[in-house]
This record gives sequence, structure tokens and C-alpha cells, in this order.
Amino acid sequence: MKQLKNYVLLLLIFFGTQLIAQDVKNIYSVRPGFSFPIGDFNDLANPMYNYQIDWQHYFNTKSAFGFGFLSGGNKFDANQAAQNVLSNTPLATLATVAADNYKYTAVYGMATYNFTPNKKMAVEFTTRLGVCFSRYPSLSVYADDPLYIYINAEESSANATSFYYTGALVFRYPLSEKFDLSFSNEVVGFAANYTIKGTDYLTSNNYTAKAKQNYNLVFTSIGLNWKFYKK
Repeated sequence: MKQLKNYVLLLLIFFGTQLIAQDVKNIYSVRPGFSFPIGDFNDLANPMYNYQIDWQHYFNTKSAFGFGFLSGGNKFDANQAAQNVLSNTPLATLATVAADNYKYTAVYGMATYNFTPNKKMAVEFTTRLGVCFSRYPSLSVYADDPLYIYINAEESSANATSFYYTGALVFRYPLSEKFDLSFSNEVVGFAANYTIKGTDYLTSNNYTAKAKQNYNLVFTSIGLNWKFYKK
């Protein structure tokens, strides 16, 4: 723990020295885009919007550090979920699933390295580490045939807090002295553990279930970057 404190102190001293010694370039970014699910998360999630707001301080032409905020989500694939219910309940002839969307909000620190400091177009790698607050969607599931009801249940939405990490390849092109246009592809990963409360209306019982959801995504976004220089 003492070594960690010393390491953090050295970083703060280094950053502070850089702020005093050099002309400062701060970049504020707003990037709307889309969240594309990949891996197992793609089974019941569809693409949906997201947006990011970032601040970065460039210590030199190659490296930057900053903070940011993300808000986004993914649409729950209720049709696929209904097909899954039918496959798991072979005697049922009809299944319906109603659900909210997956939602998540993240706050993070970020570090950027510029591979092309002397070129007009910046090609950068950015990594983000932080905390994500996610919501598992509420669900209503019903399955029956003309003579019998097999499933009639509801589950409330659930919230979780997770460690958040990403890696992004960013292309940044200057539009003017004050503005850049950027395009970013970002691989995102985090896992959330939920405690879900539900009601089985067939037995009139309330229940509690544990669920782990792995969020694997690609964020694709276009951003406008606003640059400030210290004279």
C-alpha cells in the first residue's frame, strides 16, 4: 500500500510539473454513436445508441490523460427471447416476452497515445478505466397453448456496479485551429452481477434469483473535438 501511495504521488508530481512547464492543450469531445453487441451478449441484445463526453489534457504531442462520461444501452431482443422460451417449453405453442432495454452509464479516467504526432491526421490508441452503473431490463414472460398456461411470470429490473474497461482506435482530423473531427472504434467489456426479484403468477410465489451478465460491445462513434491552448 505504501508503494502504491508513493507511485500515485510521483504521478501527481509529474502531471503537475507538465502542466506548469508546457503550453497546455485541452480537448473537449462530444461523440454520439452506436453500441454493437458481440459474443454471448449478442444473443439477446441489439444495437442501440450511446454518447460520450470527454476531457483530455495533452502533455506533449504524443500523450494525454483525461476523464469522461458515457451513457448508452442496447435493445433487448424480445422476439428471440420468446423463441428461447418456446424451445425450453416444448409443449407450449405460443410465447410472448416484453422487456425494457439494457442501460449503462460509466465514468472513467482515460489515457491516450498518439502514433502519428507529426502528421495532420492523428492515429491514437485510448484506454478507459472506470466504474459502470448498469441496469438489467425488467421482463414479463408468458407461454401457453389452447388448454394450459405454462409460464406467467414477471421480473423487476435490477441494478449493478462494475469495473469498466475499454480500448479504442481513434482517427482525429483537424477541421480548424479550434476543432477536430474524430472517428472511433472501441472494444468494451464489463461484467455485472444482478439480484433479480420476480413473481410467478401460476404459483403466487415471489422469488429472488442471481444473474451474471457479461457485456461485450463495440462502440462506433463520430466526434467533434474542441481544442483549447494556454498562452
